[in-house]
Amino acid sequence: MSHYDSRSRRAGGALALLVLLASGCGNRTELPQETKGGAIPATNTYNVKQVWSGFAGASDILLTSGSQVFVAFPAENEVRGYYRTSVDPRPNGVVIAGEQPTYLAEIAGRELAIAEQDPVRGGRVRVVDLRSLEEVAAFSDTSWVLLGGIAADDSSHIYVSDREADVIRKYARTGELLATVAEPGSGAGYVDQPGGLEWRPDRLLVADTGKNWAQVLDPDRPNTAEYFLTGSDNPLGPFQGGRRRGWGRGGERICRRPRSRRRHQVHGRAGVRPARGRERPGGD
Repeated sequence: MSHYDSRSRRAGGALALLVLLASGCGNRTELPQETKGGAIPATNTYNVKQVWSGFAGASDILLTSGSQVFVAFPAENEVRGYYRTSVDPRPNGVVIAGEQPTYLAEIAGRELAIAEQDPVRGGRVRVVDLRSLEEVAAFSDTSWVLLGGIAADDSSHIYVSDREADVIRKYARTGELLATVAEPGSGAGYVDQPGGLEWRPDRLLVADTGKNWAQVLDPDRPNTAEYFLTGSDNPLGPFQGGRRRGWGRGGERICRRPRSRRRHQVHGRAGVRPARGRERPGGD
């Protein structure tokens, strides 16, 4: 793999994980174009390294910086660990019990944040040490209605999106509310049914599913987007028919596109429409 272009490797790796999750959730999906024979993959294509199956009921997957793979199974109330290099999905013995664990995020390479959507307790975030697998912190917010995603930055701050309340909030690792990153609205920087989150250096990426947008938010400036990508190239929108999204290390967006020959596509920053500063709710 040393002859691969590094960006193609990263986008291809994220794409492979996205395909794994889509198949695990029971969604019928077609793979995008594959470049076979070990050749360098062209744009929007990939090379298959390995394929895992048998992940019915999985809601999220996380590949940590330490090459550990974790998969959340809400219906079975547990998060399972797997060997990344295994040809078959062989568990590595790590099982973290919980109450409907739904979304996962890595915290500074040392801890695992687990967002749980317990219908009785409501939403809760647990922090687990990746070495001891012991819970080291846990918190909830009475304002949460339906969690949509979770992410953590390099300073161990935790970001939580709420799909029903249309809001993204920033918390300390101990649960203290630090800031509201995005509020309800149709303009850039505002969110409508925010789903999956992912952290990139100094920026927070969100699948803004209600508007069919992918936004890159400034976590230190409320309701401010660095740029966003709309779903105008597809009448159904890039997030219709599937809530999962993936992001390449260089900022590429990877998402499902139902009813198209290539159901997963990678969009680079060159195709992104920049947000023109801060807009009020209701703006275009």
